[in-house]
Amino acid sequence: MSAPGLAAPLRAAILDQQRPAPPLESANQEGRCACAPIRRDRAVGAGLHSEWPRGSECACAQTTPGARPSAQTHGYRLLPLPGSGDMNPVVVVHGGAGSRVSQDREERVREGVARAAAAGYRVLTEGGSALDAVESAVAALEDDPEFNAGCGSVLNVNGEVEMDASIMSGKDLSSGAVSAVRCIANPIRLARLVMEKTPHCLLTGLGAAEFAAAMGVPAVPGEQLVTERRRKHLEREKQKEAQNPDQPKDLGTVGAVALDSRGDVAYATSTGGIVNKMVGRVGDTPCVGSGGYADNAIGAVSTTGHGESILKVNLARLALFHVERGTWTRACRLETREQAVCEQREERHWTRRRRCRWVT
Repeated sequence: MSAPGLAAPLRAAILDQQRPAPPLESANQEGRCACAPIRRDRAVGAGLHSEWPRGSECACAQTTPGARPSAQTHGYRLLPLPGSGDMNPVVVVHGGAGSRVSQDREERVREGVARAAAAGYRVLTEGGSALDAVESAVAALEDDPEFNAGCGSVLNVNGEVEMDASIMSGKDLSSGAVSAVRCIANPIRLARLVMEKTPHCLLTGLGAAEFAAAMGVPAVPGEQLVTERRRKHLEREKQKEAQNPDQPKDLGTVGAVALDSRGDVAYATSTGGIVNKMVGRVGDTPCVGSGGYADNAIGAVSTTGHGESILKVNLARLALFHVERGTWTRACRLETREQAVCEQREERHWTRRRRCRWVT
């Protein structure tokens, strides 16, 4: 296969931040690269990270001692290794998709997202980790009543707040999550504690509440998390469902992804769920692979939308799967449960029993 044919897009979130790699110093006297494979399609040299095709020689092979392999010759780009301190920090924040924002709220919502992004970026510029940055950004959104998380969460059928959150580090794939939690101002911080202080990945309901108390997380009165706007929202939703049970619900989940100067990525996602939901309903947000995913070798994703639909395809990990395969330029959207639409005219491909067809 020719070099251009091997040139798959790599790590979308990292490539744009790439700086020129230093000269390769790991070539031995025979002119062979001393790289050692660490995963099925990656190799690591001294200060370099290069992608190479499964079952082939390393992209750095047959270089002369001290020489830098040609990315043009091999068809691959060399990336600074995580931990090299050679990345420009980035944070991306979303305030949720699918919710209708009235004109009187539009500016407040925009300012809230900007404040959250600034909070996360401040952490990064001060040398903090991607994990710290996404936690700070999402906590800021949880503290803002304009968003469906924390004190702005929508209400369940009984008029109560139940929240979900998850967080993940791309450095070692460690994660923590909580679901159906009540009386907690910042579920994302509790999810971080689950990740760091327990051998588990997810705690729910009463168990999560007991853990929060053991960790000294202050409980807040449930009514403190309920806003008047959300009460009216629930009343309207119940009236709509009485008239039309299939009426689409407003959706909203907040989240953030970040890349720090060491090359580590992370995600955080938090939500109050769907308005007028059944008590105990849990969506995609606390489910790693659906509500979000982070892997230094690929990138980071935080999802928002209809949780039950996202869960069916493990959307976050599926998106990164296509990034990893080099198919991320084919921006696919689910059109029906059985069909997907490929919005770019490239060769046909398959995704978990869904076939892409051309958009005409």
